[in-house]
Amino acid sequence: MFLVYPLVKEEHAGPKLYPLFRLIDLAMIVLSGWAAAQISVFDYDTDMISVSVDLSEINLGIVELSDSGTEGDQKIHDGIWTKKISHHGLQHGNLSINIILNDYWESVSLESSILVTNAPPRMLSLDFNPSEISRGDNVEIEVEVYDGHGIDSVKVDLMTTYGQLINLEKSFSEEKQWNYRSTEYTYISETWKGEFTIPQNIKPGKQQIPIFMSDYENASISTIRIGKIIVNTGQAMAERVEIINEPPSISNITIKRNLDEVDTIIFPSSGEPIDHTLEVEITDFDSISSVQIKLGRLSPIGQSENWLPLKDDGLGADIMSNDGIYSIKFSSRSTLSDGQITINIRATDNYQSTTPIELQSHVLTITKEQSTSIDSSWLTDNSVILIIVSITTVMIFCIGLFVNIYRNSEL
Repeated sequence: MFLVYPLVKEEHAGPKLYPLFRLIDLAMIVLSGWAAAQISVFDYDTDMISVSVDLSEINLGIVELSDSGTEGDQKIHDGIWTKKISHHGLQHGNLSINIILNDYWESVSLESSILVTNAPPRMLSLDFNPSEISRGDNVEIEVEVYDGHGIDSVKVDLMTTYGQLINLEKSFSEEKQWNYRSTEYTYISETWKGEFTIPQNIKPGKQQIPIFMSDYENASISTIRIGKIIVNTGQAMAERVEIINEPPSISNITIKRNLDEVDTIIFPSSGEPIDHTLEVEITDFDSISSVQIKLGRLSPIGQSENWLPLKDDGLGADIMSNDGIYSIKFSSRSTLSDGQITINIRATDNYQSTTPIELQSHVLTITKEQSTSIDSSWLTDNSVILIIVSITTVMIFCIGLFVNIYRNSEL
């Protein structure tokens, strides 16, 4: 920014330069492609002929600006002189420039400076192997990068997933050709390789993995975009890696009766059903949306084919909330029979990944309750034997009585 006061003569006041000279926010970027140089000029006589800038410091020579609505100028004769320029060199920093103002009467030359910033490295290609992977697994990565000042470091940027910067190693350099506006240039690209672990808290689906790059002049960037040699040209989104959304894991199915863990489900011979609690551990990288169970013959009457909810809210059958242990209470009725029963459990996460059908089935063992007293059902089941035993007992008694009477009669 600079300010030059007008030259004062008796019959003429020369052009006044307002404090405005900027190239993309008062700066210019190395290998930036196009930028707009603007100078705001006030002349009392409104007879400005030309405004030019000496950019020889960055090998652009004398650059003529326009106030006629061309060369990037937005409005005719508004006092703002503009020129679209491009800088493809490697110079950067505060560079000296000269501004030349010409009106009908005289010419004014002013010295100033312009800040040319150093563009960060460009990522030319990005590849993952494999491109589909589960969280917690390792993936190989290959990045092709370029910077005119040389590449100091390339890293996988996992900071957004509470991770870290993973250093890559330079593999090789390669000389390539670059054609720009019918002129062929030579540049050196570098390929960096490495391996990193997919974070467990990254979301499933196609995800962008940012790449951090820095050059030897302290310019750096973390980006997910593929670019070209010139900054801000031909940009596109880099390749994404597919994070597989694995279904929730089901484990540690436990049966409890009266808060004690048991191996089998028991059912009564008769009378009231016996209460049990089923607990199962559900784990997933993402939050759990729902857990359901199909209990079959253990379900309430009329619901053997229904999916019933298991809860992890610390209420009812569940002992502790949000501990990953889901619970449900059920009752075994006397109408069951000894053997094994198949139940189905399925869990769904917040990204709609559900336990596959082939992993839903689980087998439980059922046995009849052992009775310690003779009840009516036992009498019913053994009535024939009891009758035979009774008849036999009566016959033995009668025979004994007959023998006893016979012996007494002989006496």
